[in-house]
Amino acid sequence: MIPSITTITGKGLPRLIKEIPVILTSTNAATYTNTTATDSTLNNEEMKLVQVNMRIRAKKNNTGFAGTICYAKVVSKNENIITVDEWIGGTPTNENTFTIDGYIADLPRTERIVETFSPDVIVQDLANLTKRVKTFGYSYSCELNYETFFSPDYSAPLKNIISQEFSGSENLILIPRKDKAGNQFNVYIDGDITQILHPSKLGWSGIKFSFIGKKNLATPTAFLTGGYGFDFGKNFGTQL
Repeated sequence: MIPSITTITGKGLPRLIKEIPVILTSTNAATYTNTTATDSTLNNEEMKLVQVNMRIRAKKNNTGFAGTICYAKVVSKNENIITVDEWIGGTPTNENTFTIDGYIADLPRTERIVETFSPDVIVQDLANLTKRVKTFGYSYSCELNYETFFSPDYSAPLKNIISQEFSGSENLILIPRKDKAGNQFNVYIDGDITQILHPSKLGWSGIKFSFIGKKNLATPTAFLTGGYGFDFGKNFGTQL
């Protein structure tokens, strides 16, 4: 039989991205720095659509290769200038358009991250007393633990993430460790969230966020030599 694999990692900074239909597209006049995106043709009404914690995406041209789609989180805006935290994937190339098409919520450091990879298997008993095993990859689940304390400062970005849309076309992307942006999963929120007022009355306790992947994985992402690696133990504690 194929075993399930549970990986409990040290403290990490998770990120949630809710993808939504495009609400704003720039022109080909857009310019970029490592912390800004500027389009002088956008008017005030269009810029009103841009909100803090939204996702902005643009393309970085690569010589001889297909372009890379980069993204960042909006942290402020001033007239036609959008300031971002950092571009994931590199700084976009000038003259390429950008789109606003999602919300980003960066969560505080967890007490632990529990990721489980469970094999999707069908076992058939055959007439000759043998078994036929069909495998369909691994299902994915993740739990972010904030049992001790969760600051209400992170509540506002989360409201955009957990708000429900009627179209059903939105995707929710979980990045368990922001420092490993390539490890991301298309998920949905599983189960209820219990809020217990912290004794200090400055936040909450007893909170856990549980997620289940929408698609199976060919192999576990964080198995032994893969995933986040042992080198992060210096900053985040023992990983495996």
